[in-house]
Amino acid sequence: LTDARIDCLEAVKADPTEETSYAALGEIWRLDAMRSDDRNFVVLKWRQSADAYREASEAAPLVVFFPLRRAMALFEAGDDAEAMRQLMGLVRKNPGYGEANNALATVAASSGERSVAEDAISRARRYDENEGFATRRPRDYADSLKWTPRLARAFE
Repeated sequence: LTDARIDCLEAVKADPTEETSYAALGEIWRLDAMRSDDRNFVVLKWRQSADAYREASEAAPLVVFFPLRRAMALFEAGDDAEAMRQLMGLVRKNPGYGEANNALATVAASSGERSVAEDAISRARRYDENEGFATRRPRDYADSLKWTPRLARAFE
């Protein structure tokens, strides 16, 4: 991953408007976080991942996957309120984004925001083509979408 990280950082420096380099950095830092047991390092890497996905979102505002990944990284870093704010904004703009609704329901439920969670689950059931799979096998759903560990556990 070191070479990939260096390549991405050089690509960002060469063209700061290119979203794929930021997204790749977000993914690299996600993997770094998932491979460590040092809590401070893990939080730092999740924050770096969230920052990279923010940059990717700014470079490509129509790609809804980037803000979803940012919210997941924020949730992993322990910034539940900001993760929920990001997810609420994402589903407000894209109410039919089932995965984001499921993620919002999970974050909201873990934060004690029952009405937000219920509304998000309702939208997910209406729009998410995988919702039956999500309901019957939540762990497999989360794994198939490469959800972050804390979000996947909370979804179960």
